[in-house]
Amino acid sequence: MNPLKIFIIILIISLTFLLKIDEINADSLSGNFKGPCLSDDNCKNVCKGEGKRSGHCNTTFFGKCWCEKLIK
Repeated sequence: MNPLKIFIIILIISLTFLLKIDEINADSLSGNFKGPCLSDDNCKNVCKGEGKRSGHCNTTFFGKCWCEKLIK
């Protein structure tokens, strides 16, 4: 088999795998969380109420609650 074809097949498989990882780890700001996010548990509960998979506080962005979701 041609080495270029093997390389292209491996590249396609690798990119497909990486895209699946990105889908699982996509984050978005919570639409319902109020105030500074100081507790991951509170954030997670609000995010689950929004239909998201989970949530966490991120102090880098002024204590915002970020929800983990799947991108389709």
